[in-house]
Amino acid sequence: MSHLKKYFYVYIFIIIAIFNSFIQIGIIEDGSHHLIEALLADNPILGHEGFSDFPFNSRMFPTYLPHIFVGYAAFLEITNINVLVSLFTFIVYFSPIIFLLFAFFNIPNEKKENFEIILLSFLICFLFMEYHVWTENINTGLFLWILFVIYYYVDFKNMSKLNSVSLLLFSFIIISSHPMAVAFILPFVFFGVKKFINTYNMDIKNKIVIITSFCLLFCAFVFNLYYLFYPIALPDDYFKFENFINKQFIVFVFSVFVILTVAIFNEKKPLKILFYAFICVLFYDLIFKVDGSFGYSYRTLGFYVPLFFMLFIVFKDRLNLKLNYKFLKITNIVLVTIILFNSINTGIVWNKSLNNIKKHTDNVSFIDFSEYLSMLPKIHHKASMIPIYLIVTHKNNCDLKIDLQQYKSIEYNMVSSTINRLKENKNKLSKFDINTDKIVIENKN
Repeated sequence: MSHLKKYFYVYIFIIIAIFNSFIQIGIIEDGSHHLIEALLADNPILGHEGFSDFPFNSRMFPTYLPHIFVGYAAFLEITNINVLVSLFTFIVYFSPIIFLLFAFFNIPNEKKENFEIILLSFLICFLFMEYHVWTENINTGLFLWILFVIYYYVDFKNMSKLNSVSLLLFSFIIISSHPMAVAFILPFVFFGVKKFINTYNMDIKNKIVIITSFCLLFCAFVFNLYYLFYPIALPDDYFKFENFINKQFIVFVFSVFVILTVAIFNEKKPLKILFYAFICVLFYDLIFKVDGSFGYSYRTLGFYVPLFFMLFIVFKDRLNLKLNYKFLKITNIVLVTIILFNSINTGIVWNKSLNNIKKHTDNVSFIDFSEYLSMLPKIHHKASMIPIYLIVTHKNNCDLKIDLQQYKSIEYNMVSSTINRLKENKNKLSKFDINTDKIVIENKN
């Protein structure tokens, strides 16, 4: 029973990963082009958007594991596309748990309760970004949490082997994770240097590890600073705060603030009643109501949420505030339960939509693209629908073509470029039983 309690969240997320892989939802949104990249990669080690020269890749490691697993599976001649989609999806949804475990085991035993704060930070991000986990922010946030707990909690004089390996590994990984890491690196280094100077009689091995970490983080700062000035995509969303004007998110944020307040001033009975009232508010506000397509706007949470909770930890420690972690534990259980129910609900809708498409295309030769889109749940990246069609539904009728003649949208260029890329790689895709010549008609207008 104690073992089950200890790894409760791991088991829940394994269930979510297995369920999502079973319904093949891993190729929704950005997942489609991540999978295509993995299938087409000549060298899977280069990772997502990888080039032969590493410095050109600014976001390699957050999505590295699914890319490596699928890339090498394809390299080893595993060509069943359904198997590859399921493998890809499982790794995508399970990899954050690996990084959470790194954070958990790096926290000293006497500080383990603080993991509830880290878990709350992750669950908030995952709740709103579950179907945009490929935007690199969630895993980058976890990389930063791992570095934070080592620099903040670990005694440099008594570092374990896991502390040393984690510090070196994630100081290196953060170099190519996300430009947002720049905002965290200087405070980490400043605090780490101060702690290093004030630690006496340190083992030479620990000194080498810590100094190497400083050097790697300096490289990460310079490397990611470059991508702030010359971004791959415009970083405007980080300054628009669109998600903070969403009514559902405002209610959620207010509820979390109330829960944190109760956790601090927990001795007052009226506050306990308030806590349970707002737990009910969370259920009402979030169960079956989180819009997956809006998750693209929520991707900024991977930056703001860890930053807020790191500052919260420092704030509570500086003021010597005593948290009642029972309230955070209850909140985390509620959130992971909501995530589980929302995943199942979304999966059912997704599966039903795909089945409707297959039935609809049984006896037709053409299907209008807009009609095709109307059969699927609301999607932010409409260009991703082409690979989804190719990978999931095309075997129902290998001669069926998507007619783009009537498709008028600002996203047509994205759709067209996606099609062109698939056609350019038709020989590689053919071994997965994907025939791009038969399936797509390009807009001639």
